[in-house]
Amino acid sequence: MIGFSNMFKAEIYKLAKLKTLLKILIAIVIVFVVSTLLYSALVNLVGGLDMASVNPEEEITPETVEKAELASREYEKIFEAENTSVKMADTQRYTLKSIATLYRYMYDNGMTFDSYSVFGSISSLSANSYIIFIMGIMSTVMLVFASVSIIKSIAGERANGTLKMQLLRPVSKEAMLVAKFTAVYVVSLGIYIFTFLLTCIVGICAFNVDAKQIIAVIDATHVAVMSPAAMIIIYLVYYATIIFAYTALGTCLSCLLKKGEALPIVITMIIAFLGDGIERMLGYAFIGYAGFTINTSWLNALTLQGPVLSYMGLYSMIPIACVWVFGMLAISWFTFRKAEIHS
Repeated sequence: MIGFSNMFKAEIYKLAKLKTLLKILIAIVIVFVVSTLLYSALVNLVGGLDMASVNPEEEITPETVEKAELASREYEKIFEAENTSVKMADTQRYTLKSIATLYRYMYDNGMTFDSYSVFGSISSLSANSYIIFIMGIMSTVMLVFASVSIIKSIAGERANGTLKMQLLRPVSKEAMLVAKFTAVYVVSLGIYIFTFLLTCIVGICAFNVDAKQIIAVIDATHVAVMSPAAMIIIYLVYYATIIFAYTALGTCLSCLLKKGEALPIVITMIIAFLGDGIERMLGYAFIGYAGFTINTSWLNALTLQGPVLSYMGLYSMIPIACVWVFGMLAISWFTFRKAEIHS
């Protein structure tokens, strides 16, 4: 692509200017401090975010396993008798089935909660829980940064005439679009990795490292045992994919909506913060399991709560999310290269 290298460097320079980086650094420090205080308050005052839905002090006995499996079977009967729309919203079935699978696996392998933790549980002051908690909040900040940055870079520059001036250079539209997208994502991911490393340092220095192995129940039927480091890497990869997905969303909206940057930003923020609820309601009658936000949230399939809608699973969510993301990038590509850019 003609002019990609120079265009990429120019976009990086715009994003990485000292004044811009200083504002980002100040925002990160504020969010970091507030998030740390919130984490300590949640764990000390209300016992944390128990995403595991299990009692970590409960002993795994044959009676415990049978009770969990019976609860799952009984609820399954009730679930099958419900109408379709209620079934789609009912995640209790998934949770009960996950717990039954977890207890059966732990009992059969002689495991206890003294040596193992459940994937996604934040219920104690530890470096592991702290890192996961802060990473989630920081990923939201970077999601907003990435999507707004790409919208300003395309829709904003189209509106103020800068985009037309850039095309006077020996650069193709395709190279320009790819350079803008790549620059925004690289800078966003770089800042996120920096905050991740900072979070690891603070977490290890301020809290004890929980050495317990992690148990993840995948799609309520399969169990995977991993180290705490592996769990943190999975979270890091997940949030990196989320930032990529919303950079793609901002790119697509910027290419399709050509009346300035305000509307693409508003739509992106609505999807980011209200998308799950909207897609849950629309899913009953229209989009079913094909929604954007409910499938990009594929990490839910590793928790006991499960995905937003029943019957969703990890191995269907990831392909659907890929179709959404690469579909939006394809739409952006063809729309941008054919568009007339006016000042």
